[in-house]
Amino acid sequence: MKIAENFSLENFFDNKNLEDKKIYFKKKRLVKGEIIYNQGEKCTVLTIMVKGKLDIVKYFSSGKEQKIGTVNEGEMFGGVLLFNEDLYPANIIAEENCEIYELSKEQLLISFENKQFLVNFLKEMSKKMVNLSNLIEILSYSKMVERVAKYILMIYEKSNGGKIIKIKTKTEIARALGSSREVVSRAFKKLKDEKIIKEENSVIEILSLEKLEEVIL
Repeated sequence: MKIAENFSLENFFDNKNLEDKKIYFKKKRLVKGEIIYNQGEKCTVLTIMVKGKLDIVKYFSSGKEQKIGTVNEGEMFGGVLLFNEDLYPANIIAEENCEIYELSKEQLLISFENKQFLVNFLKEMSKKMVNLSNLIEILSYSKMVERVAKYILMIYEKSNGGKIIKIKTKTEIARALGSSREVVSRAFKKLKDEKIIKEENSVIEILSLEKLEEVIL
């Protein structure tokens, strides 16, 4: 297997008979601000994020831009686009100096013979589908305070009932919801003024779960 010198693929592959598989990765190093894939460009590889972080940024004809997601260390992306022979819906930009591996469709199919890689690939695809489903549900609400309340409730449900939860920054939430930081901040302020939540440094304490649920009903 052709791999980079200092990166272990144990998180992606079962080591058993790994060296018997002729799987070839293309290694790339990116500098902060570099665009690796352009919006509208055909996806020809699965990308594994080894080090750093990538931003997914969509540009509009008006000149405006919207950050619609990030790719963190240990994550894969491009799988669905690759098999559909589809185009990247946004620019993929290095938020910081990064290192990635690229895997062609042919090499990806060989990789599926490795059980652990196949399981990890399917987990990643499943996670993306759940995240997309959650976002669609949040965006089904017309008012921003409803969207923010639903977002908090979703984080709460994932926390197994913990009423003190960690959230993303308001800028990140605003980008995901297609709004501005100011609008999202006003929604949070409304929830705080009504004594439904307390919030400090991206940490939320739910004061009244019942009232929070009433916001979206």
